[in-house]
Amino acid sequence: MIPQRYGKPLVISAAAIVVYALLGFFLAPWLVQNAASNAVRDNLGVELRLQKVSVNPFVLSLAIDGLELDDPAGDPFLAIDRIFINVQLSSLFRWALTFREFHIESPKLYLARDGNGYFNFAFLAQRPAGPEAVATEPGGGPPRLLIHDFAITDSVVDWKDDVPPEPVDTHFGPINIAIAGLNTLPDRAGLQDVAIATETQGTLSWSGSLELNPLRSEGHAAIRGSHFPLASAYLKHEIGFDLDEGSIDVELDYRVDTRADGTLQASISNLEIAVSALLVMTFNEALGRTGADREVVRLPAVRLRGGEIRWPERTATAAGFSIDDGVISLLRGTDGALNVLPAHGADAAAEGSEAEAGPAVPAADPWQLSLSQFSINRLALNVEDQGLAPPANVGWRSLDIDIRDISNAPGAAFPTVARLEALDGGSLSIDGQLVVLPQPSFDFRLVVDALEFGMADPYVKRLADVHLESGALNIEAELHSSADEALRVSGDFEIADFLLTESAQDTRLGSWSSMKTENLVYSAAGNSLEISELRLRAPYGDILIAEDGSINLGRVRKGDETDKEETPDSRQPEDEPAPETPGTAITIGRIVVNDAAADFADLSLPLPFNATIAALNGEISTIATTSSEPSTVKMEGKVDEYGQVRISGTVTPLDPALNTNVRVAFENVDMPKFSAYSIPFAGREIASGRLDLDLGYTLEDGALAGENNLVLRDFELGDKVEHPGAMSLPLGLAVALLKDPSGKIDLDVPVRGDVNDPEFKYGTVVRKALVNLLTKIVTSPFALLGKLVGAESDELDYLAFEPGRADLSPPELEKAGKIAAALGLRPQLALQIDGVYAPDADQAALK
Repeated sequence: MIPQRYGKPLVISAAAIVVYALLGFFLAPWLVQNAASNAVRDNLGVELRLQKVSVNPFVLSLAIDGLELDDPAGDPFLAIDRIFINVQLSSLFRWALTFREFHIESPKLYLARDGNGYFNFAFLAQRPAGPEAVATEPGGGPPRLLIHDFAITDSVVDWKDDVPPEPVDTHFGPINIAIAGLNTLPDRAGLQDVAIATETQGTLSWSGSLELNPLRSEGHAAIRGSHFPLASAYLKHEIGFDLDEGSIDVELDYRVDTRADGTLQASISNLEIAVSALLVMTFNEALGRTGADREVVRLPAVRLRGGEIRWPERTATAAGFSIDDGVISLLRGTDGALNVLPAHGADAAAEGSEAEAGPAVPAADPWQLSLSQFSINRLALNVEDQGLAPPANVGWRSLDIDIRDISNAPGAAFPTVARLEALDGGSLSIDGQLVVLPQPSFDFRLVVDALEFGMADPYVKRLADVHLESGALNIEAELHSSADEALRVSGDFEIADFLLTESAQDTRLGSWSSMKTENLVYSAAGNSLEISELRLRAPYGDILIAEDGSINLGRVRKGDETDKEETPDSRQPEDEPAPETPGTAITIGRIVVNDAAADFADLSLPLPFNATIAALNGEISTIATTSSEPSTVKMEGKVDEYGQVRISGTVTPLDPALNTNVRVAFENVDMPKFSAYSIPFAGREIASGRLDLDLGYTLEDGALAGENNLVLRDFELGDKVEHPGAMSLPLGLAVALLKDPSGKIDLDVPVRGDVNDPEFKYGTVVRKALVNLLTKIVTSPFALLGKLVGAESDELDYLAFEPGRADLSPPELEKAGKIAAALGLRPQLALQIDGVYAPDADQAALK
C-alpha cells in the first residue's frame, strides 16, 4: 500500500502522464496534420494531404504515412510512403535540434517543364519566407542541427520535359541516401552514402564524410553504366547526333575544405573516366540530310586516367587520355556537304559572328593544364563521297598518335609520334616535337612509305577524263616551323609506279617507274623551292590523234564545273587590277631522264601512222625561275627498230619563246610509214626509203628560225592515191631532180615564223616551207642542175643558136657539156629536146 504522503503526487503524476499521452497520441497528430496542410496551403497555394500521422510522446517520434503534395495545376508533385522522425532530449543540452533518426521512405518526386520552359516546382519560390522562417544563429551561421541517422530510401524522381522537339520522359531511381551524423555543429563530421540509379541501368554513387560548419567533405564518387540516351535526348537536336549506345564509368576521390580566411579549397584526385561502346548516329531529320540512321562514330574505348584538379591553385593534370579502336564513318552528300554538319550551319555561324560582344570579363589567372600522355590507337576513317559518280570511298585504315608531356606552359615541347596507314596501302609517320604556346611550332621527321594514290582517282576524274591507275608516294623529310619560318621542308621525295590513262581510248597518257627529287628544300619565309636533282626513270606516254583529229592530251580536259556567273561584286574594278602575288622561286639543279619512251599514233590519216621512241636518256641542266639563263639539253634515244634520235642545245623551259636553241637529229628512220602524211599532202604513197633529219631551231623573243636538213636514202615514191585537199605537185620530177647517183637526197628546208602571232601554227609553217621548196625545184629544174656543176642559177635555162644555124658556138657547147654532166649526176632524169626556130631571125639569115 502506497503511503498517503506519496499518493497525491503519484496521482498527479499519473494524471499528467495520461494527459501527456492523450495529447501526444491523439491531439498532436491532428494538430500536426492540420497545421502542415494549412501552412502549405497558405504559403504555397497548393494542397498537402497526410493519410496518417502518428506521434509517440514517450520516445519523441513522429511518423507520417501517405504524404501527397500537388502542384498548382492539381497534378501530383510529391508522394512519400513514410516519414519517421525521432527527436532526442539531448537537444536541450546541446542547444541543437537533435534527431536520432530522420528517415524518408519511398518518396516519389514528379518534376516537369512545359513547352514554355516553366518548371512545375517554381511555386516553391513564389512566396517570400515569413516570420515562420527558421531563424539562424547570431552572426549569420546556420541553425544548430544534428541528425544521427538520416536516410532516404527507394526514392524515385520522374522527369518530363516538353521543351525539346521530342519530349523527354524518364525517371531516376531507386535513389538511396544515407548520412550518419548529418549536422551543422562546428567541427563535427558526418558520413554519407548516396546511390542513384537511372532508367537505363546507370548508377551514381557517393560516399564519404560531410561537415557543414565549417564546410568540409571528402570521399569517393562514381558513375557507372549508360547515361548517353538521356544526354542524347537533349543534345541530338542541337548537335545533330543521336548518341545511340555506350556507357560511361567515372570514379574520383574528392576533398573540400574551408580555409582559415573563409575561402574554399577543393581537390579531385584519382579521377578515372572510361567510355565504352559509344555509337553516334546522325540525326538526319534535324540536319536535313539523306541516309537516316547512318553510324558516324564508334568508340569502343575512351579513357582518362590519373586525373587531378586543385582549387584555388587552378591546376588540372592527368596521367593519360586514350582512344582505342575508334571508327569514324562520314557521308558526303550530292550537295557536297558532310553529314556531320547542319544544313544551315554556315548561316548560324555567320549570325553568331555578328552578335554583339558582351561586357568585358576581368581576366583570371590561367589554369595550369598538363597531360602526361595523349594517345589515339587504331582509329579508322571511312568517307562515302556521294558527290562523285560513281560514289567513292576514301579514308584511312588506322591512325595512331602518341603525344607526351602536354601542358599549357609557354614553350613546353611535346614529344609526338604519329602513324597513318592508308586504305589502299602505304603509311605515313611523323616523329618529333610540337610546341603550341605562345606560338605553334614543330620539328618533325616525316616518313611516307608507298602511300598509294588510288583513292584520288575519283577526284582526278572530275578534272579530266582520266584514270589514275597507280602511283605511290615515298618521302623522307624534315619539317620545321617557327616564329621566323612558317614552314621549312627538306628531304627526298619520290613518286613511284605512276600510271595515268585516258578514259575514252584507254591510252597511257603518262607513266614512270620513279620520279625522285634529291635534296628538296622548301622555305615559306623565302618563298622558294630548291631541288638538287630531279631523276625520272622509265617515263612513258602515248600521244594519240584519233580519227576525228582530237589529241588525247587535249581531249581529257574538262570544263571547270565550278565556274559561276560573274557578279558585279566579284568583278575587279577596271581601274583596280588584282594585285599580283609573287610566285614561288623554283630552282632545279638538274633533271636526269633514264630509259624514257613514247608511242605516237595518228589515226586521222588515210593510212594510220605510228612511231615509237624508246631508250631515251639524257639530262637538262639547271632550271631556275629567277634566272633568264637557258638550260642545256642533251638526250639520245631509239626510234622504232633501227632509228635514232639525238636532242641537244639550250632552252628556257619556263619561257621557251624567250631563248631557245635546240637541235633534234633523227637518223635511219623508216620512210614508208610516212605515207600517212604524204597522201594528204601530195596524193602519193612512199614505197621505200630511210630518213636522216637534222632539225635546228632558234627562238629569240618569239622569232622562230629553223634550219632543217633532210637526207633521204633509197627513197622511192609509191602509187598515187586520190585524197581531197592533196596538192598537185610533180613529186616524181622533184625526187628525180634531188636524187644523186647514189640514190641520196640531201635537202635544206628553212622555216621562219613568229610564235607570238596568234595565227601561228607550226604545222602550217612547215607545210608552207616544203611547198615553196618543191615548187621552186620543179618550176626551175635547170637552176638545181646548174648548182650540181657549179653553173650560175640561170645559166643552163637555155642554149642559144646563131640565127639560121644548127651548130652550137663554143660557149654554148660548154653549157651543153654542163647539162650533160648534171644529167649524169641525176640518172633518173631524161631530157627531151624539141626543135624550135625563130621565124624572123632564121628566115633572114637563111635568105
